[in-house]
Amino acid sequence: MLNKEDFFNEALKYKMALLKIANLKMGNSFDAEDALEEAMLRAYDNRSKLRSEDLFYPWLKRIVINYCNDLYRNNERAERLIPQNSRESEDPEKKFVKNSAREEILDMMLTIEPDEYAEVLILYFYRKFSYESIAIETGVSVGTVKSRLSRAKELLARNMRENGITFEEASLIGSLSKWPDTVT
Repeated sequence: MLNKEDFFNEALKYKMALLKIANLKMGNSFDAEDALEEAMLRAYDNRSKLRSEDLFYPWLKRIVINYCNDLYRNNERAERLIPQNSRESEDPEKKFVKNSAREEILDMMLTIEPDEYAEVLILYFYRKFSYESIAIETGVSVGTVKSRLSRAKELLARNMRENGITFEEASLIGSLSKWPDTVT
């Protein structure tokens, strides 16, 4: 088991990648930083559950994603307390299904390995970046972006099939760019 100093030194290596994930899940950098800090503390408290130090990053990444999901769900519960006339009138059950599907697909995107694939998926589908914009953001050529995106789409499609999400169902959830910052 890692001691405190070794744990946080190892975690610092991945801070920027984890912060990107938290920012995507939380929708803003302020909440993302808070979520990451709390997730790191939870990970430290549960470090005895880490089976192998070789799995440190995937284990920590999953803790960050799960913590952000918990915050999102708690926010959803709080929003249900707002009077119905102050929210849009979409059927609550349909809205829940759409939000759950968005969350599940975004989670699938975030967990695709290597991280370069997950990054281009998020930038393309969630942030609506063009190939050229992704190339600038990631510092690689447009050809590399297209190649990574193609491979990432294949991995995402396989993950969706394995998790029982059909492409028809995925198309019903609407634009991923509406999640999480415009979900009401």
